[in-house]
Amino acid sequence: MRLGLVVGVGVAVALGLWMYSTQMENLGNAAGAGAPAGIVDTVGVKTDLLGIGGAMKQQVALEGKYFSLEEMRARGTRSRPGGARSNLPRTSPNRHF
Repeated sequence: MRLGLVVGVGVAVALGLWMYSTQMENLGNAAGAGAPAGIVDTVGVKTDLLGIGGAMKQQVALEGKYFSLEEMRARGTRSRPGGARSNLPRTSPNRHF
């Protein structure tokens, strides 16, 4: 009886470790196909989006309404980030979420 319990726990631990390693591989691939440049670009875009979101929050707090990215850029609130990601499109459709 104890032997069955030990074997069962061993199988469960092995299955859990296999699932964990598979998920970690998939997570690394999702963030830029595992390439360091892809991961850096993903983190950079995330940082840009967080900055834009912070600027939008600030404008809502000051003006009491939302502005489009073009209006914010025209007001000088948020400039387009430069660098290696400057070729990425920074436009949004004319709709609300």
